[in-house]
Amino acid sequence: MKHHYSRLLTILMLAGTMILSGDAFAQKEKADAKPKKGKNAKQEEPKKEEDKFADLVKKCSKSEGLFTIWRDTVTGKSYLELREDQLNKEFIYFSHITDGPASAGYFRGSYGDSKIIRFTKVFDRIEIIHENTDYYYDPESALFLAKDANINDPVLANEKIEVTSKDGKTVLIDGDAIFLSEKFQMVKFPTPPGQPSALGGLSKERTRIKALNNYPKNTEIKVNYVYENSSPTRFETDMTDPRYITVGYQHSLLEMPENDYQPRADDPRIGYFNTQVDDMTSFDETPYRDMIHRWNLVKKEPNAKLSEPVEPITYWIENTTPKEFRPIVKEACERWNIAFEKAGFKNAVVCLEQPDDATWDAGDIRYNVIRWTSSPLPPFGGYGPSFVNPRTGQILGADIMIELVALINRVRAEGVFSTAGFPTDEEFSKMDEQFGRNPFLCFASQHTNHNLAFGITASSALNMDQAAEKEIVRQMLYRLILHETGHTLGLMHNMRASTMLSPAEIKDKAKVAENGLCNSVMEYPAFNYATDPKDQTLYCDVNPGPYDLWVIEYGYSPGLSDPIAEKFRLNKIAERSSDPKLAFGNDADDMRSSGSGIDPDVNIYDLSSDPVAYGSERCDLVNKILPKLKDKFTKGNESYQALLMAYLLATGEYGTQLRVMTRQIGGVHYNRANHGQPTDRNPLVPVSEDKQRAAMKALEKYAFGPQAWSASSDLLQFLLPQRRGFDHFGQNQDPHIHQRILNMQRECLNHLLHPEVMQRITDSQLYGNTYTLDKVMTELTNAIFQADAKSSVSTIRQNLQVMYVETLVKGLASDSRHDRVSRGMMLSEMKRIDQMMASGVSPDGLTKAHRDHVRTIIRKALES
Repeated sequence: MKHHYSRLLTILMLAGTMILSGDAFAQKEKADAKPKKGKNAKQEEPKKEEDKFADLVKKCSKSEGLFTIWRDTVTGKSYLELREDQLNKEFIYFSHITDGPASAGYFRGSYGDSKIIRFTKVFDRIEIIHENTDYYYDPESALFLAKDANINDPVLANEKIEVTSKDGKTVLIDGDAIFLSEKFQMVKFPTPPGQPSALGGLSKERTRIKALNNYPKNTEIKVNYVYENSSPTRFETDMTDPRYITVGYQHSLLEMPENDYQPRADDPRIGYFNTQVDDMTSFDETPYRDMIHRWNLVKKEPNAKLSEPVEPITYWIENTTPKEFRPIVKEACERWNIAFEKAGFKNAVVCLEQPDDATWDAGDIRYNVIRWTSSPLPPFGGYGPSFVNPRTGQILGADIMIELVALINRVRAEGVFSTAGFPTDEEFSKMDEQFGRNPFLCFASQHTNHNLAFGITASSALNMDQAAEKEIVRQMLYRLILHETGHTLGLMHNMRASTMLSPAEIKDKAKVAENGLCNSVMEYPAFNYATDPKDQTLYCDVNPGPYDLWVIEYGYSPGLSDPIAEKFRLNKIAERSSDPKLAFGNDADDMRSSGSGIDPDVNIYDLSSDPVAYGSERCDLVNKILPKLKDKFTKGNESYQALLMAYLLATGEYGTQLRVMTRQIGGVHYNRANHGQPTDRNPLVPVSEDKQRAAMKALEKYAFGPQAWSASSDLLQFLLPQRRGFDHFGQNQDPHIHQRILNMQRECLNHLLHPEVMQRITDSQLYGNTYTLDKVMTELTNAIFQADAKSSVSTIRQNLQVMYVETLVKGLASDSRHDRVSRGMMLSEMKRIDQMMASGVSPDGLTKAHRDHVRTIIRKALES
């Protein structure tokens, strides 16, 4: 034991010696490190700690705001600064186009998505996360614990941290990598299969930041995206050189609003744009928590029946607006205050003029601007988008875009004689393909342009004075501004609004003064031009209608703090939807395209509760003015271009009303009143047989009959367009009269013989339709064939009859979508037509050839 103790003591002594030696060595090293004194001693400076952050930013200019942006003063390269307190915090990203080739869908003021993003630090990188706001999980539900399962929050960008500040609280990432790419938002739109894009590949060398605008609550980065394509396939005049196309784009980063805004529930009986949210913990049949889009309007005096808002909805008339229009624009915009008074607000909407020396531009998202442009190839005439907080539906900003073309007497697509001046299924389909991605795009101004041009044409032909023509222009502009402003307040289209009054009531000045022509300015109604000046009331509405007042009350009247009481209050407002003056149907319901929609009351370009009667009056008006056009639109030493355009406008209006008439046949009225809500109509009610038969009779007279197209015969030989250089290469200059008429007739048959319509005629027979498919087809065939069964068939009718038979043949093809009942009727009518042709009289060679042609088509179809 003693031996072990002595050994331990020896070890401890040795260890102490080593420690002492180590201390001495350390002291010696410290002494050696001291600066040597003396004449020849070398002076060494202490080494500075490296500061890469300071080294980088000293070469840059600084733009401070919500986010600080640094830009290299030599290369222009940008860096986005992120502070520690900005990480894992929600921000709103919004984008819009500031300029581009409108013919390709890239036009000033086109809004992109607003989305919620956050910046997250992951080791030495920053991720930009796009948060999914489409779903809701009740925190009280056990399923809340699985709220992140199978829901994608995409990583928009993953960027390396360039430098970190000395205190470690601030980092810089490559700004060019996110702002000059399409990581935040897709800029180049995908195109349908087989259709080439106007844009080539993104040029990194040419794409650059154009401007930075920074404010305490938002940061805006304007970028010129340049796309290059060495072998372009699309050429338009507004592209200049299609190999290099510039799209001006603005990225906006916004602070998440912090206020007492309460989201308001959507209701299917009322038409607001909305943010759709699915409740993933609800067992309801409709587990929706959809929120309407509206401004945060708060009363200054909460207990007052009528109070000014704390902050009004303010619009600025951009200084690009023609000065003669500015008073009308201001009046029309502020006319919405009539509706807001129903919601308890006065002076809720304010419209100011941007001075010419203003230091801000219309791209600044802090200003809501009514902007004017005059584009070479405008895709629209008016446009009223807004952007919102995706969490709540609160509108954060909005602009109104108006093209000068809306007020110019110009026919769109005037070079295409056969379809100019009236809409076709093909045109609507192209619009859907090109602009369907944009729910805010509005064609009200195109419609206004056509209505205005037709109104001026009719007034000139009927010797109306210039004062009346000026009033037409004033009312049209007034209504256009009302319409587009309505969109920026959150309102959808209401394509059912035009059926509020009967044809007789539309001519009653007192009745029109009471509520207007339509229940809403959010429609595309027909232009109200009376054949007899004594019957003339408004040409179009200049005040918000009953529906507009009701819907603003729903959206903007102050809410209650108790959620249950608030739900009851809103339902009491919405229950008034049964009132005929408050009828509503949006674009998804309308019947503009063949086979779409079911309710003929929900349509565009119609007017009155009896669109067939009103359309017939309009066709009579066109037939009245057509013979007068030559004298009114040929003057002096001028070409016949004005006469040609007047002809296109008049006949285009005629063809449009024919389309409207067809929608009654096979139509079914819907009623979206909730169960238990006071109403006198079932949810689905077929159009009465009398109304359907009236439509068929009108079509026989104005579209299919032998005398339907005779009013313009005296001016056809003068329809020569004015030559402009070599622009008419590939286009024969003779007017294709037969093709134009046939296109209008085809638009009628496209709907009447559409598989959806024919099957609905049979389906609706089970719940009240008495105008059955056999009656429809028999009367349609008679309208097309019977009048000239024993006489010569005009070439116009020959075209119609052959097209009708060819459509029946297609309906029997193996790839046809027609149901079995429809096929049976189509086969029966083909056989009946064959008998009519066999027994028909042929007084001339053309008629004989035609009858043989029709029989040959039928025989080949039956044989196959």
